[in-house]
Amino acid sequence: MKRSETLLTLISIILTVVTLIFVDFSPIIKSLAAVTGANLKDVSQIYSWLDIFFRISVFLFIILLVAIIDAIFFGRRMLWYRREKYYTCDDVVEYLKDLRTEILTLTVFGYSLTFAESLRLYLESMCLTNLEVNVVLANPDYILNNCKENKSIDHRIHQIRGRIVEWMLLAKYGRIHNINIYHFDSVPHENGVIVNDDVIFFGRYPWKLENGKFLLIKNPVKERVMRRMNDKNDLMYKYILQIIKLRQNRPVNTQYEVLLP
Repeated sequence: MKRSETLLTLISIILTVVTLIFVDFSPIIKSLAAVTGANLKDVSQIYSWLDIFFRISVFLFIILLVAIIDAIFFGRRMLWYRREKYYTCDDVVEYLKDLRTEILTLTVFGYSLTFAESLRLYLESMCLTNLEVNVVLANPDYILNNCKENKSIDHRIHQIRGRIVEWMLLAKYGRIHNINIYHFDSVPHENGVIVNDDVIFFGRYPWKLENGKFLLIKNPVKERVMRRMNDKNDLMYKYILQIIKLRQNRPVNTQYEVLLP
């Protein structure tokens, strides 16, 4: 897709440059003035009129060609966007509402749990006594030592721990059967939700290295989206599932139980 965009843009630029080089506008304007009362029996004026006609025809042809190329590209781009559907956590909630089979496991993974707040609120309003939730996040201590925020990394750590407690309350108040909190010591490059190990909603985090620490680039809210994968034979599906499973080594619930009300 990017190659097509680059190629078509390059063609448009070349045609525009060619137009500016070979179509001289000042003679056209002067010739038009001369032709206003032209005597068609005068060979020189006939030549001037034909010259104007040729120049304008070439100019209009190039403009039309560029317009056609842009229209074709725009149409292909729209088809591409319609094919590639993206999801937010609100869409995950709607998927769960429409799911005809029982939800037995949910795995939520990422840098923090802010992106999944609508999912937590949905579970808070339900009573799914067979549901087990796994929350897989980067270790807050690792984040504190290896990451930075534009505002305050301490505030981010406090926020993550507070979100974890809110999720643990789902089990304490009987909204779900059980919850397991897992930590791993690395920078998370992905976030998302896995439903029953059958469907994966998967997004990516954009990081950059600044002064030896990782800084998360904040995308606009409308760009914080996920893809949906349900083909178990797909390599990306297998990769995400395997990575998240490897990070579920040992639950760390006891670190947060003291924070529960």
